[in-house]
Amino acid sequence: MENVTVELTGPVIGTISVLTDADGNYTFNDMPSGEDYIIHAEKDGSILNGITTYDLVLIMKGVLLIQPFDNPFLFLAADINLSGAVTSLDMLLLRQLILSITTTVPEGVWRFATEDFDYNPPAGYVNDIPVTNLQNDVAVNLIGVRFGDINQSAGSCD
Repeated sequence: MENVTVELTGPVIGTISVLTDADGNYTFNDMPSGEDYIIHAEKDGSILNGITTYDLVLIMKGVLLIQPFDNPFLFLAADINLSGAVTSLDMLLLRQLILSITTTVPEGVWRFATEDFDYNPPAGYVNDIPVTNLQNDVAVNLIGVRFGDINQSAGSCD
């Protein structure tokens, strides 16, 4: 995904920020080894792009186990309040956004996780990816998930 702000924070380097290129690639060079780092990704966009009442229906079907989510990234999209669970409160919050009762969402429009993301998180789990005891070059591939867009009608960027 292009134009994602990716920050690397560590005890020696402080925080370094880069933008992903047209192919979604980013690079941090010459990081001190043996240190712990946090990779933080962020991308804003139009808050309601791709969000419809159909997404509410899909969240409801997931909550009621009528049509359970079949991958962890759908859970990530449906967990509007980032509580670590998809509940009727997420449906209520998404409805408030659709009706313009509220205009903000925790952690921004896009949420990022690694390819091996397993939806079993504590609250406040997105967008910060730890890299512990860096020894060599590490490739951290991030997947961008648009909050609330269960049927993925917004595409990969907005």
